[in-house]
Amino acid sequence: LKTIADGSKELSGWCLLIIAASIAVVVKTSNFSPTGRGIRSMYLLFMPGWLFLVFSMYQGNLVARRYMAAALTSKLEILQEIGAAVNIDFASQLTMFQIGLAFFILWLLIYLFWWIYYYESKDEK
Repeated sequence: LKTIADGSKELSGWCLLIIAASIAVVVKTSNFSPTGRGIRSMYLLFMPGWLFLVFSMYQGNLVARRYMAAALTSKLEILQEIGAAVNIDFASQLTMFQIGLAFFILWLLIYLFWWIYYYESKDEK
C-alpha cells in the first residue's frame, strides 16, 4: 500500500505541475502565440485537460485517505478491503491522468503544426 500511496502522491504532484505550467502558457505574452480566434481556440483543450487532472488529484486524495485508514487498523478483512479499494482508486487516478495528459499532448501537436506551417515572425515578413 505504501508504494501505491507514494506513486499516487507523485502523480498528484505532476498534475499540479502541469496545471500550473498550462496556466502560465495561457497568461504569458509571447511573440509565438496565435493571434487569430480560430487557431487560439486550441487553448480550449486545456479545460478538459484541467478537469481530468483535477479528477486525478481527487482519486489521489482517496488513495492517501485509504492508506491512512489502513495504518490505523490491524484487522485482516478490513485491510483486504482497503487494499482492493486503493488498487481501484489508483488505477482510476492513473487513467484520469493519462486522459488529461492526452489533451495537453493534442494541444502541443496542434501548436507545433501551427508554429511550423503558419507562424511568421516579424523578421520573416
